[in-house]
Amino acid sequence: MSYTTHNTVRWQGEDARRFRADFNRGSKLGRAADGQLIVIYDTELYPFDRHIRRLLVNKGLVPESHLAQIPSLEKLHDILPPALTALDDGELNEVSRQFYDTDTEFVSAYEAFLRDFAGPQIVKGDFVFQSTPTIRFHFPHQTGFNWRPRFHTDIMLGHPPQELNLWLPVCGASGHASMLIADLTASIGELDKLGLDFSRLAGEVQTDEVLAARCHAISHSVDLPYGQVLAFDPRCLHATQYNDTDHTRISFDFRVLPLDDYEAMSLEYRGTGRRQMLFRRGHYFDQRTSREL
Repeated sequence: MSYTTHNTVRWQGEDARRFRADFNRGSKLGRAADGQLIVIYDTELYPFDRHIRRLLVNKGLVPESHLAQIPSLEKLHDILPPALTALDDGELNEVSRQFYDTDTEFVSAYEAFLRDFAGPQIVKGDFVFQSTPTIRFHFPHQTGFNWRPRFHTDIMLGHPPQELNLWLPVCGASGHASMLIADLTASIGELDKLGLDFSRLAGEVQTDEVLAARCHAISHSVDLPYGQVLAFDPRCLHATQYNDTDHTRISFDFRVLPLDDYEAMSLEYRGTGRRQMLFRRGHYFDQRTSREL
């Protein structure tokens, strides 16, 4: 395993053969459908909207009295100063940065969702899971957004192909206030055209008009109201869009891996980021499984 100039993974030798076998097998979700599944959950049992509101106040990002003035979190941008919503050189806004850490109340809600909902309704069994979900705030007309949609898969960043991605909006997501995603079959077709050269994908999707147009043509915006979660195969190409609407998009995403697939992994999957985290229990994945929560 090695990393390319675009900080993407490249498998070599016998590992390349094993990776191709894992890639072709993919996730259980991919084998059951065209890589995507939308499931409804009970927002009274899992009130993530209320947790985000509480954390915004507790972190000192917005006074509670200001939150009471907006009808929903889709209008959060109306009560935040521009300095908190602008993207920095790392393409991150300050609100998202502040939500790298949550609190025990949010973690308890997340773990209950994993144990009591995701296990029986989506994975259909025990699984390992991302210890801390990634909470993202995409504000309208963010300054600092100066790229075209970066179509990618988590696999190019070192993730195992057997994972499932779960994406949960905390307020309605649609149109440009949502992400783009391509169906699995079309995504695999594009990746095969590139010979699974993820460095080419990372570079050329920003510079090659034909490749960018093909990715757009096979993609659609995810239309999800609050109370629905999208599970998708990690081989599906997806991308963040420039939010030119008047709606803030708040979502969190996390990855799970069925326990039997995890235990059968023959490769050491490792992230390509600064920390190069192992996709193992006690590292990227929590030490516990969903049934141990």
